[in-house]
Amino acid sequence: MYGTYGNLRTRTRLVSEGTATCCIVNPLQVKRSMGIARGKSDKVDAFMLAKYCYLYREELKPTQPPTKILQQLRVLFSERERIVKALQVEKGVLSELTPVLGERSSGCREGWNG
Repeated sequence: MYGTYGNLRTRTRLVSEGTATCCIVNPLQVKRSMGIARGKSDKVDAFMLAKYCYLYREELKPTQPPTKILQQLRVLFSERERIVKALQVEKGVLSELTPVLGERSSGCREGWNG
């Protein structure tokens, strides 16, 4: 599979069910193995990947799909990153408003664990 961004859950399900086999390879490795290629299109990319898979079929090892626990951890970690970024934004807003609000905001800051 080339680029594991779109429909990753569907692909993971197909691999875990045994319907499909997946090998994850560094795209730069594929590009370097094919030499210089002119033009770029989906058709050319598909041919290049098929050729790479055929040439290196003995070395390629199927990738096992991540366990459900690992998938859940990834979701939780990305959620945590989103919350940390939002908290940083809110702290920035608060620090900008503190001089404007003066003494009225000091009680709010003391009660906030930030």
